[in-house]
Amino acid sequence: VRPQGLRDCLNIAYHDRELLLGSFSFTTSERSPLIGEREKDFAARITPHIRRAVSINSMVDRSTLALTLYRQVLDALSVAVLIVDGNGRLVYANALADAILSKGDFIAFQNGHVRARRGEGMPDYLQPAIARAALGAGSLGISGIGVPLVGREGERASAYVLPLDG
Repeated sequence: VRPQGLRDCLNIAYHDRELLLGSFSFTTSERSPLIGEREKDFAARITPHIRRAVSINSMVDRSTLALTLYRQVLDALSVAVLIVDGNGRLVYANALADAILSKGDFIAFQNGHVRARRGEGMPDYLQPAIARAALGAGSLGISGIGVPLVGREGERASAYVLPLDG
């Protein structure tokens, strides 16, 4: 390291796995004193924080990969999948659901919420089923099975509201 004007170096491994080694280094210039206890103490205090940051970053990368895989699986389904919160606010729609929402037939997307298209005199069965599903599987009962929907031309379909609490 002499050509770079450096003379002393303290290397700290913060991540040592089979296929990955992470380290950081403290260096001193030719004009500075050798690395001493002060620098070693600082390295010892900062190393756990670096390890934690790397671990968190690794977990975020894995969760992003898992989310991507889940979305690919949901997009490949031959049924529309909408994930909504307890108020009917859209959280996720797979490719087929996006197509249905864009047409506004059977189910529409209004003000950030999923709404059922209703026929003349037809009550809204979807919103109450979503609200009950948000309370858990025990609250939904059979009311979430086959929620009736009607299309623009009067055609009929069903939505199945399922809680995500297991």
